[in-house]
Amino acid sequence: MNNKLVEISGVHFSYNSSPLLTDINLCIREGDFVGVVGANGSGKTTLVKLLLGHLVPQKGTVRYYSNGESVAAPSIGYLPQYSAVDKRFPLSVREVVETGLLTRRKMWGPIISSDDRRRVDATLEQMGLSRLSSVPIGNLSGGELQKTILARAIVSSPRLLLLDEPDTYLDSCSQERLYELLKEINKNCAILLVSHDVSTVSEKCNFVVSVNRTLRVQGKK
Repeated sequence: MNNKLVEISGVHFSYNSSPLLTDINLCIREGDFVGVVGANGSGKTTLVKLLLGHLVPQKGTVRYYSNGESVAAPSIGYLPQYSAVDKRFPLSVREVVETGLLTRRKMWGPIISSDDRRRVDATLEQMGLSRLSSVPIGNLSGGELQKTILARAIVSSPRLLLLDEPDTYLDSCSQERLYELLKEINKNCAILLVSHDVSTVSEKCNFVVSVNRTLRVQGKK
């Protein structure tokens, strides 16, 4: 059985005394491709923020693991909702991807090492972004920007990738290419994907859960 990466046990979270999540239990293991579905306001994004450690549960625990051992700091990549990305920020595609290595930088030594450059080059190639390396993100199409932010999320080789509505604003062809990339990424990284598109998630993911304050497993392939 694949090692577990994250275990959520009995988690409750409220905002202004209004319950958002109640008694959430979920285990994510190596190789999982988890789809999370639910209506707007059902608690999907709150669940992602709890996994990232941006929110702390009022009850219950979120535990992280590496090679079967409990660890304090998770190895997680994150792609936020498209609307959270400011295209006016004056960075090139390459510079955005490089920011995904910020947590790996040492106090001493070059800001971007030769190993980091090779890692960025490989990630740009994997995502089909090499020709756009020097292009400002404000000049990108929606699909190109989404791939750039995804490249930023995976450049540090995380063990778990969290995607919040990654197919929003993408046409059907761009969505299909995105899921082809995710299938390749999933060979080396577990994925949790939040989406409003139940049919696509059911088709592409191997483990689907629905959130509406509580969490229910819809199906597992």
